[in-house]
Amino acid sequence: MIKFCLLFLLVFNFSIVKSQNSITGCYSSNFAIIGWFGAHLKLNDDDSFEYLFFGDLFYDKTGGTFEVSRNNIILHFKQITDSLEISLRDSTGNIFTSKLPTPENNAANYRPSQLKIKNTRLIIYNRNGKRVRRKMNSRERWQKYYLVKHTCE
Repeated sequence: MIKFCLLFLLVFNFSIVKSQNSITGCYSSNFAIIGWFGAHLKLNDDDSFEYLFFGDLFYDKTGGTFEVSRNNIILHFKQITDSLEISLRDSTGNIFTSKLPTPENNAANYRPSQLKIKNTRLIIYNRNGKRVRRKMNSRERWQKYYLVKHTCE
């Protein structure tokens, strides 16, 4: 009986430690950049993620996979292959198809390439590997910028 209790306590403690150290979940920017722009990131248990950057006329929703190396998260974004193909009938009944080119996604330039885990925060690194330390807030003052963990909705 004592062995069973010790085994139960040992397994219970490991499960608590594992759940507290889990990086999966939802993260959002700690404030809106210039009062307009925000970011959401959802890290899933299967090493996939969903990323959303939005505000004003920018909108970038994509996903991909991530890998964890020590306390760093390296993001690998999926290549976006959006296209629009329209099939229409003309007045004689013939069907013709028109394919529109893929629009340029300017918001893709603001995607993080790497994140550093620090407690419940994710520190952002741009595609050049440089840390994004501060962004301008709605009061036009520079403020520390990072992603904060919260409950998923």
